[in-house]
Amino acid sequence: MNKECINNKKEAWLRMAVFYGICTGCLLGVLYIFVDSIGRTTYLIKDLIVFGSESLLLMSPIWIIGRRWRWTATLVITLVCLFLFANILYFRYWQDLIPFHTIFDHKSYNSLVFANVPDLLQIQDSFFLLAIIVPIAGYRFLHIESIMAFPLKQSILLPLGAIAIYIMAQLLSANALKNYMHSTGEHTYTIRDAIAYKFKVLSTRLASWKSNGLVCYTIGQLLHLPDYNGIRLSAEEENMIKRHIGVNVCTDTICGNKGKNLILIIVESLNADVVNMHVNGRPLTPVLNRLLEAEGTISCLNVISQVKDGGSSDGQMIYNTGLLPIKNGSAAMLFGSNDYPSLISTLKPASSMEIIAENGNIWNHRTTSTSFGYDRLEEEVTRRVSSMAGNTQGNDAAVFRFAVDRIDDMPEPFIMEITTLSMHSPFQDAGAEFAPYLKVINGMPPYMANYYRMTNYFDTQLGIFLDRLKSSGIYDRSVIIIASDHNVPLHGESEIGGAPIVFVALNTGLTKSIDRIVGQIDVFPTIIDIMGGGDWRGVGLSMLLDNNSSAVDATGKLYGHSTPEIDRYKADAWQISDLIIRSNYFARDTD
Repeated sequence: MNKECINNKKEAWLRMAVFYGICTGCLLGVLYIFVDSIGRTTYLIKDLIVFGSESLLLMSPIWIIGRRWRWTATLVITLVCLFLFANILYFRYWQDLIPFHTIFDHKSYNSLVFANVPDLLQIQDSFFLLAIIVPIAGYRFLHIESIMAFPLKQSILLPLGAIAIYIMAQLLSANALKNYMHSTGEHTYTIRDAIAYKFKVLSTRLASWKSNGLVCYTIGQLLHLPDYNGIRLSAEEENMIKRHIGVNVCTDTICGNKGKNLILIIVESLNADVVNMHVNGRPLTPVLNRLLEAEGTISCLNVISQVKDGGSSDGQMIYNTGLLPIKNGSAAMLFGSNDYPSLISTLKPASSMEIIAENGNIWNHRTTSTSFGYDRLEEEVTRRVSSMAGNTQGNDAAVFRFAVDRIDDMPEPFIMEITTLSMHSPFQDAGAEFAPYLKVINGMPPYMANYYRMTNYFDTQLGIFLDRLKSSGIYDRSVIIIASDHNVPLHGESEIGGAPIVFVALNTGLTKSIDRIVGQIDVFPTIIDIMGGGDWRGVGLSMLLDNNSSAVDATGKLYGHSTPEIDRYKADAWQISDLIIRSNYFARDTD
């Protein structure tokens, strides 16, 4: 065998065919494993057709490029494997795929994810490494670099065939979508509409991928990258904003809490259905259970999560500014330095502080803390408290302990925001201790059992924190708000909508349990009402309004029903918020 040059046409074609088969087979395997890892699908034949045609398409250039460049086939496979593997890790942590606009932004690389990579790995992930190694080994063993270039007229037929197969697969998929739409009564839906749908950004990146596959998903994401430069409002858009924020619907229930401190506890991934739940015959959240029954508590366990690409940072922005997330991208990353109306600017406390367990670079937190008006951001609290204590502290114990130690130094009335972290996916905190009866939880996946353990840990630390506030006298002079930043899809549901989240306000002077459906955006005006009123009420409606009984998620889906006017107001709030944020509306010259 001549390693320098293989001229035998039959042998050359055979070796290239084997190598092509290895490459396409590996790509098909990793694409299927990927979609299986982010959510099992019942459409096996459809997936094999789409992924198979994509694999043939992506590998087809090796037939026409020069022999010295055929090694790039292994590079393509390596890049695809690394991209898919990174997305799987991201999905296991955030229940989402990586937003394209964050890939080249250094502020997006989250140390929380990197620190938890060992816990995120699974056995099937080894296939991604295998899919990289096998083509490289095949390339070396088959001496692909020694095969002379094929005549163009012959070799071009194979890439053209791969293109034809891919187009046919997409047309079959589009035709199936058209037939489905016709079956639902959408008789004007055409093949052209179905093809355009493939490049749209759907309700979530997960939905976009599962519907369209790698190639169309990637093109669609690139075509819909967010606008980093903001927008200039038209006269019509200006009027829309003024009409919306000018409605300013107030309730008759304004609590007499002016002059009180506000302690806002934003809880990571707290689903409402875990409250009052029993596990192994014992209450999972005994502290929250008691608080819901306490005099002076206003609560709602039917709050619809409304976060989008920004995840936790979206939830924090909703609570701090009364604005919904932008249509595409993370507002905290893209527009974190904007001028925002906020709890601080509306309630005008004597002092304010934000406390987080992690590094302030994560999700651009240092910038948003300043934009929201906080006097101080205390970051990396877990590391600092653990260092002082001489042992590893759980994240939630650390932030609550730190908060108690700093409160006495804050002029009153103050606003203190505490963001918890222990309940963040994958629900493992090295320093956390939970009730012994939760050590073994039978009959559920490990990640769900871990979630319940961390929920119990948070609940315990919350109780310790509140007891310390009471013993110091701060509790009686404060309103304490407990609110989830977003939900977590424990049962496979999408994070958008999905399980309701928690709102609990303590020591308000009013006892009220709200069973109606409300939106996460309604928390801000509710806090304003509880604290005695203010000029800025956000784009939501107070949940103290008796006719507020609906919410609209990022897809436009309506949950519950209020009056038609309120439902329309809630739907419009998404566009209004997007325009306000992307135009930096509150920074304009208003003279």
